[in-house]
Amino acid sequence: KDQDSSECICNYRTTMPPFRNNDAVLKRMLSKSNNIALVGASKNSTRASYEIMGLLLNHGYTVFPVNPILANQGETVHDQKVYASLKDIPVPID
Repeated sequence: KDQDSSECICNYRTTMPPFRNNDAVLKRMLSKSNNIALVGASKNSTRASYEIMGLLLNHGYTVFPVNPILANQGETVHDQKVYASLKDIPVPID
C-alpha cells in the first residue's frame, strides 16, 4: 500500500456517520418485520450470525440466509436454504 491510499482509508473511516439505531428503533423495526435476510450467514456455530439467525427463527421470524459460497455448495443454515444474493430471495424482505 502506498501512503496516499492508507490515508484515504483512514479519512473514510473517520467520516462515517455513527450508528444511530437505539433500542426503540430496533424494537420498532423488528415488530414490523417478518421476512429477514441475514447477509453473511454462516454454518459455523461460533459465529454471531449463526446465533442471531437461530434466535430470530426461535422468535418466529422467517430468515433467509445469504452467503454466495454456501449457496453455490447447496448448503443450508438452521435447515434454511442459503441464497447467493438478495435478488435470489423469492419473497419481499421487510
